[in-house]
Amino acid sequence: MHIRPLRPSDREPLHTLYTSLTALMPRHLVVGGEQFADELTTRRYQEDETWDGGAHLTLVAERAGRPVAFAHASFLEQDARYSDLKAGAGMLRFAFASPDDADALRAVVRPITQAARKRRCPELRAFAGYAPLFHNCGQSAVSNAWPWVGRALVQEGFETLGSPVLAMHRRMSEIMPPRLPLPEGAELRYDWVTRIGERDKTEGGYHILFGEDRAAESMWHFGEKYVRGVGNAHAHLFWLGTNDPYRGRGLGRILLRETLRRAQESGARGSDLRCNIDNFYAHALYRAEGYEPNDLLWAFRLVR
Repeated sequence: MHIRPLRPSDREPLHTLYTSLTALMPRHLVVGGEQFADELTTRRYQEDETWDGGAHLTLVAERAGRPVAFAHASFLEQDARYSDLKAGAGMLRFAFASPDDADALRAVVRPITQAARKRRCPELRAFAGYAPLFHNCGQSAVSNAWPWVGRALVQEGFETLGSPVLAMHRRMSEIMPPRLPLPEGAELRYDWVTRIGERDKTEGGYHILFGEDRAAESMWHFGEKYVRGVGNAHAHLFWLGTNDPYRGRGLGRILLRETLRRAQESGARGSDLRCNIDNFYAHALYRAEGYEPNDLLWAFRLVR
């Protein structure tokens, strides 16, 4: 087995491997070959000036002349703007191999951990954001359907980064639950919103206002933001939250129904979301409104 830098000729066989692996991931969207090639080493939606441009590692494990594993890592020169990562930290953005080739995955990850130690990185994170946008919601994570990836990382010295995140999915039926009345004095307002990247028509959101107070908000992205050709057929609920003084008034349920209705009217046939594994209040709401658990998503870190 030979470890070497990524070549343009690797992109098609790596996409074939990636596509076969996504068949194991329930209800995840799959990018086509052209997008995969464009984004295999992407830094889209990121502040490029914070990364060491000469230290990106895109490595392939090759066996019998064919790529069998891939890993991509970067290192920060400055503090990250949109996370708690500090200057000097590293990020293993993406890595994969088939379940029967975990040794190749370990072999392609090992030079990255060695580079992190040589640079004296205080922390090397893996699958914790800043990744190629290869699935529904544009954020990296290891699916529970790929346990050999997590095992390989643990064998190379990584530990899990907090608890897993629960991914939930909802099919969009023709008949949505009825609208719920707003509390007295509340106003529902639709707006396009964004937290990452540029505002565009693939995203939307609602606010519930009491006068000038923003009591609750929801945000979603349509699948086209991340997976070309999906259009509005898939809606990822990126955020649903109620501010403390306004909790207990049913605002979350009102927002969720309005959001799903708007997404369905725009063409969505399915919706997914992520939720902290211990947020049982949210689990109860989402289950009551038709969502079902779909996956567990993991992140990792290696601390010096």
